[in-house]
Amino acid sequence: MHSAAKSQNPLYVAAIGASAGGLEALHKLLAYLPTDIDNLAIVIVQHLSPDFKSFLIQSLTAHTRLQVVGAKNSLLMKGGFIYVTPADCEISTQNGKIRLLKSGQLNSPHPSINSFMHSLAADQKDKAIGIILSGTGSDGAQGLKEIKFAGGCTIVQEPSSATYNSMPLASIKTGVIDYVLNPEKIGETLRLHCLGKGTKT
Repeated sequence: MHSAAKSQNPLYVAAIGASAGGLEALHKLLAYLPTDIDNLAIVIVQHLSPDFKSFLIQSLTAHTRLQVVGAKNSLLMKGGFIYVTPADCEISTQNGKIRLLKSGQLNSPHPSINSFMHSLAADQKDKAIGIILSGTGSDGAQGLKEIKFAGGCTIVQEPSSATYNSMPLASIKTGVIDYVLNPEKIGETLRLHCLGKGTKT
C-alpha cells in the first residue's frame, strides 16, 4: 500500500464533492485514477440521507486499487487512501487530521461540501485540491473559491458529462476553476499536479 511516508513529494489532499448522479462520476474518476500517486489523500463528501446505510465504501472499492475507508474522528490523513464521510456527520480538517461532528441540520444537504473545503483550504493552503462532480444545487462553489484563494487547485466535472449539472455549473460561474474535465480525465490531471507538473490557469 502506498503511503505518504514513501513519497518525496508533499502530501496533497483532494476533497471530492458530489450529490445526485455523483456515484457514476466517482466510479469513472477512480477507475482512471493512477495508483502511483502516493502523496495524494482523497476525501469523498457526498450528499446522503442521514439514515441511509451507505454502501459507498464497498461500491468505490470495486473501482480502485487504493484503500477506501470510512472517515473517523482524529484520523491523520495519508497518501494512497480514500476517506468516505459518514452520511450523518459534518467533516472538517485540522493539522492534517479529520474532524467529524454529528449533523444537527435537518433541512440542508449534508455533509456540507462548502464547509469541508473551507477547512481544507485553511489547513492545507496550496496543497488543497477541490473537485466538484455531478449534483443538484450549488454546494461546493464557495468552497472552491476558498481553495483557489488559498493557492490550491480547483477542478469541476464537464457539465455536459454530468447526470445533474447544477453543481458543476454553479462552480464554473465562480470564475476560479483551473480545470473543467470529464471524470475519466481528472485522475491524470491529479497525478501531474501532485508531481508538480500541472498547468493551472
